[in-house]
Amino acid sequence: MSAEDLGTRELGQVRSQRLDELLTTLRLLQDPSSNSRIGIPALDKLLASHTTRFDPINLSSVPAPPIIEVTSPVPKSGKTELLYWVIAKLVFGSDDLDTPQQAEVNHDMKDGTRTSDHAEDDVKQHTEDGSTLDAHTDDTAHEATEQSHNHKVQGTNLREESNRVTPKAVALLSTTPVNISRLSQVLLQHLLGTKPNLPLAEAQLTIHTALSHIHIYQPTSLTSLIATLSSLPSYFLSPTNNSKDKMLGAILLNTPSTYFWEDKFSFSTSPQSTTKFPALATTLRRVSSHLQTPIIYTTSSLSSASTSSNPLSLQPALPSPFGALPSLRLIIARDRVQGFSQETDAETAVKQRKARDLAVKKKKFRVSVNQWGNEDRSGSDREREQRGFEVQIDDRGVMVI
Repeated sequence: MSAEDLGTRELGQVRSQRLDELLTTLRLLQDPSSNSRIGIPALDKLLASHTTRFDPINLSSVPAPPIIEVTSPVPKSGKTELLYWVIAKLVFGSDDLDTPQQAEVNHDMKDGTRTSDHAEDDVKQHTEDGSTLDAHTDDTAHEATEQSHNHKVQGTNLREESNRVTPKAVALLSTTPVNISRLSQVLLQHLLGTKPNLPLAEAQLTIHTALSHIHIYQPTSLTSLIATLSSLPSYFLSPTNNSKDKMLGAILLNTPSTYFWEDKFSFSTSPQSTTKFPALATTLRRVSSHLQTPIIYTTSSLSSASTSSNPLSLQPALPSPFGALPSLRLIIARDRVQGFSQETDAETAVKQRKARDLAVKKKKFRVSVNQWGNEDRSGSDREREQRGFEVQIDDRGVMVI
C-alpha cells in the first residue's frame, strides 16, 4: 500500500464533531443507556422499548434525547397535572433504582461480584496448594484479594451513584397561565412522600428553593414559542443563570396545539405565508440536541374519542412532521365512570349528583402508549407496549400507583 493510499484510508476514519457532540459521545460510551432515560422510573420503563440504544461500535450515529408526546381523548384529562408531577420528580431528584437499565446494571454487578469472588477463591486455593510459596507470595495474594474487594466496592458505588437522580432544573413553556398554587401543592405532596418527617416550615423553604429552578415562560403565539425555545441554550448555558449548577432535566411544552387553528387560519388566508409547525419541530430537535435535554409536550386530540374504534390509538394532533417527531407517544385518560341508565329521570339524577361527583373523583387516570401507526403489530407486542401506569390525581396532589 502506498503512502498516499494509507493516508487516504486514515483520513477516511477521521470524523469532525462539535464539542457538545464529542462530550455526548464520551458520556454515552460510559453509560450507553443515558439517552434513553429521563430519571423517572415510570417513564423510563416505557422509553426503554421505544428509544434507540447507543451502539459504541457505530460512533457516527449518536441517539438524540427522547421527545415524548402526551395527548388525551378529551380535555381536562390530567395532562397538566402529569407535567406538574414530572416537574416534582425532576427538581427534587430521586433515589429510585428500579428502572430496566438498573436491572441490567444489577445483573452486571452480580456478574462482577461472582468474578471477583472466584478470583479470591482461586488466590486462596493456590496459596493452600502451593507448599513452596514463600512469605512474599502470601503477601502478594493477600494484596490481590484486597484490591479485588476494593475494586468491587468502588464499582458498586460508581454504579449506584450514576443511577441516582440528582435534583435538576426544568423549563416549562405554557400557553395558559401556570397555576403556581397547584404546582406547589404537587411539589409538597411529593416532598412529604419521600420525607414524611420533614417539618412543614422546612418543607415550605425547600419548595420555595425548588420553584426558583422551575423556569416558566408564557409565549403568546407560535412565533413567540419558537423564539423562546431558540433562546433556551444561551440562557441555560449562561453563567448568570441561577440554575447554572444544575443540569436541565427537561423542557416541557403545554400545549403547542393551542396555536393550531390560529396557524391554520393564517396559512389559509395568506398565499405567501407558510405553516410554522415544521419550524417548531426543527427547533425542538435542535434545542434538545444542543442541550442534551429530553422534551415532553402535550397536545389536545383533534379526533373524537367516541369515533375512535381503539381508545389507545389517537391520531397526532399536530401537522407534519410531528407525526414522526416523538420517540414515545402517550395517552392519558380518566377511567370511565358508568353513566346513568336510560330510565333515570332528572329528579333521580339530581339526588345522585354528590355520589356521582365522588365516584368521578375516585377514578384514577391511566397513562398508556399511543398505538397510532402500530395497529398492525401482533397482539402480544401491542399488549406488552401498552403497559403504562396509573396516576391518582386529587386535592392533595399527583401520585403514581
